[in-house]
Amino acid sequence: MSELNLTDIPGGEVPLTPILSDMWGVDRSWTLEAYRARGGYQGLAKANSMDPAEVLAAVKNSGLRGRGGAGFPAGLKWSFLPPDDGCRAT
Repeated sequence: MSELNLTDIPGGEVPLTPILSDMWGVDRSWTLEAYRARGGYQGLAKANSMDPAEVLAAVKNSGLRGRGGAGFPAGLKWSFLPPDDGCRAT
């Protein structure tokens, strides 16, 4: 069996459907500048402006679930962590 080349397909191109990114076709979409220009890191900035209890509440209220097969609620999992005591463990 021979290998299929792009030139073997009518028109010479494989039709591609953008399903994972809304940045498909955006000029220089792989750059940090393009990502930020389209709202990248806004969620991180918001989370950094909140206190830990607010972040935990937001994650719980979002219904976010893990992808480990059981679909365990991420907010519940995060709530098992001990509260920050101000000491940094290394």
